[in-house]
Amino acid sequence: ISSERFRSFVNIMNICAEYITLSGRLDLPVRDLAHMIKKYIHSHYAERISLDDLCETFRCSKSTLMNSFRGVYNTTINKYLTDVRIARARHLLAETEDSIREVSMSCGFADQGYFTKVFSAETGFSPTEFRTRLKKSREDAFLA
Repeated sequence: ISSERFRSFVNIMNICAEYITLSGRLDLPVRDLAHMIKKYIHSHYAERISLDDLCETFRCSKSTLMNSFRGVYNTTINKYLTDVRIARARHLLAETEDSIREVSMSCGFADQGYFTKVFSAETGFSPTEFRTRLKKSREDAFLA
């Protein structure tokens, strides 16, 4: 085919692509996007996750990302990520002898001090207190 005809074809394809993009015909339903974000968080909670990373991964704007997640789960992405990390930390503190530093790192917290602050705010106990109280209650239950 001639180069002019080829350029015309390319222009038509560009117009079609713009129409599909601008009309939102390729947008994921909000529920599907929120579910995919949740699944991603559960698979990657131990890694550094930012809203920009999620926007790039799911190819959407921050507002679309945040609004879809909040609309389905009634919480923010950051709060949900923190909850997942703290739940994992509770499990590790209860079931392993890993150091507090090791637990914090394996749950996605780069800084042990920040982990302790967040854990304490969420549970009412420092990680060390949580582990100590849990061991004590298990011993008491065993002896009873």
